[in-house]
Amino acid sequence: MSHATRQEVFYFEEIVDNDKDTKTTEETYTLSECHVLNDTSDLPSKRGGATLTAVLAAQGNTLLYLIGGANRAAETFGDVHVFDWDAKRWTQAKPSIGSTTFTPRSGHTAVARGSRIYVFGGANLRVGAVFNDLHVLDTDTMTWSQPEVGGDVPPARNSHVAVATDKGMVVIGGSSPQVGAMNDVYLLAWDDDMSWRRIRPSSSTVMSKRELHAACAIHDRILVVGGRSSSGILCDDVCELHTDSWTWTITPLTSWHRCAHAAGVLGGTHWVHFGGWGGGHDFLSDCWQLPVRPAACHDNVGIAGPPTSPTTLNAIEPCQTSMHPVPLQVVHRHSPPPPPLEETPHIVDVALVGSEEAGLVGRFAHCACVVEDASLVMFGGMTTDADLHDLWVLTRLPANTT
Repeated sequence: MSHATRQEVFYFEEIVDNDKDTKTTEETYTLSECHVLNDTSDLPSKRGGATLTAVLAAQGNTLLYLIGGANRAAETFGDVHVFDWDAKRWTQAKPSIGSTTFTPRSGHTAVARGSRIYVFGGANLRVGAVFNDLHVLDTDTMTWSQPEVGGDVPPARNSHVAVATDKGMVVIGGSSPQVGAMNDVYLLAWDDDMSWRRIRPSSSTVMSKRELHAACAIHDRILVVGGRSSSGILCDDVCELHTDSWTWTITPLTSWHRCAHAAGVLGGTHWVHFGGWGGGHDFLSDCWQLPVRPAACHDNVGIAGPPTSPTTLNAIEPCQTSMHPVPLQVVHRHSPPPPPLEETPHIVDVALVGSEEAGLVGRFAHCACVVEDASLVMFGGMTTDADLHDLWVLTRLPANTT
């Protein structure tokens, strides 16, 4: 990775037209290649389908844990690398395994609760294995364990999503060669029993089956967007799972569909989505946002494991707005902006400032996590002809209202 820092700046304006006055809100995003202080030989090997998970260490510094993944030659990894966000250095961890072994895999999920990272599922394509096991990495002792679990253990899967909620870890969808794409929901409660429970929706409305989607948890709701069906059709809806009643609300999205992208909630108000595959010949390097306005949010990107959440929910207040037709708004112009829609609540102007040639290349199956509530940190992934191990940071700056 080059030590030279490259940066792009994006902005868009929300123009709110009232009877008496007009307010313009300019929101600015920066996309920067992270300045890593390691030599190239010390970097994690190039890969996609890994997970990147943020944990606040006991010393007060933020550590990002990169787990697993695979390259295009089907070499699959079970290693753990740690990026010190403050020191800007990678180290390879050597977790003790006790009586269990963490099998190399990609397409798994990793959810943090306190100092522990819960890793579920995944696949090893080289040996034709798909997993439904649960492993826990204790980052304080740097030890792997495989707790005994009971209840309705989910079928083996990869390319699913998992999010942390106040009820426990929720796993949604994914796929396996035996079953194809799935839309089932499972809950692993935060208690000593470590028992799985299959959640059966209380209404006939359900999310369509999919893999390679993204999800975030917001108060008593889980939002799912994107993904791909077993037939290869890309999903174009927002699926909202209400965890108090376990019911789904499905809202169509206009002019947006993709899979294997990275996502995270920034500032508690904007769910940002980067890259992935939109059905064309190339992978994408554009960035979109879906406004969400709860009092508290924590994200979990589930692309091939993404997402990745830093902590459990600290939900105190209900959402301020519901997820009804609010189109994704582009904040990067590599893809054309969507056409104006009648339901669009604001007029959005889009511009790019800086050199487009210095930008991030389109990618697929990268992983990401949110750091300090303002930055989406993204690692690696794959282009159409190469594997990657670079580190990029998408940061949302405070908005200026005039």
